[in-house]
Amino acid sequence: MTRDLAGVLGQAGTLWRRDRAILLPVSGLFVFLPQYAVLLLIPAMPQTAAGASMEAWGQALEPWLARYGGWYVLATVIAQFGALASVSLYAPPVPAAGAAIARALRLFPRALLASILVALPCGAAAMIALPIPLAPLVVFPLIVYALARTALAGPVILGETGTGAVAAIARSWALTRGRGLGIALLVGAIMIGGQALGAIFVSIDRGLRAAGAANPIALALVDALAAGAVWAAALALALVQVVLYRRLAR
Repeated sequence: MTRDLAGVLGQAGTLWRRDRAILLPVSGLFVFLPQYAVLLLIPAMPQTAAGASMEAWGQALEPWLARYGGWYVLATVIAQFGALASVSLYAPPVPAAGAAIARALRLFPRALLASILVALPCGAAAMIALPIPLAPLVVFPLIVYALARTALAGPVILGETGTGAVAAIARSWALTRGRGLGIALLVGAIMIGGQALGAIFVSIDRGLRAAGAANPIALALVDALAAGAVWAAALALALVQVVLYRRLAR
């Protein structure tokens, strides 16, 4: 299993080194910039105070969501499109960059629907598990496993003409059968690593603001690093999806 995972990462790295001249502008425009704009321009989500109930946090969160939630959703949707466009650069028949972006735009509604169909039950499970002691230790690995088994839905939609959202999820589940644990370890490491690194820089941003040391240049740099961590994880995941699909769809 370790050898297989190393091989997937090695091939993804080869794609990056060969094609970074086009991957950088495509993923930078659609993945990095929206995340950076949100971090730089929108106030951070309210945090739970020590000992505060979920109800109290929900009351504090409601006005923030009403004012800024739509921008977060828009940035997330654009980033998902950017990841799909990055995968589209490799989907057969391999097109030029402009054609790849156009194809990703045409098929994005299906890919977005597939993501929503997977994310809704995963999100519901996470919300149910959070207040229960030790439940996240069981539920969160299962969520990562489900995300890994359905991670090839986007490449399937791009590479297999006429495949709808539900069929793409089923096809991804079939392609990854017998390899779910290894793929979950790889996908989980990329996702959690990117989010954790981004959270570190976001925490630094919060600390600077709370301490009154809100130098605009320092904040812009820290926010760029946070967005960069999320961008790097998204691009790495897109390239891993390309390699896995090429291997498993033969």
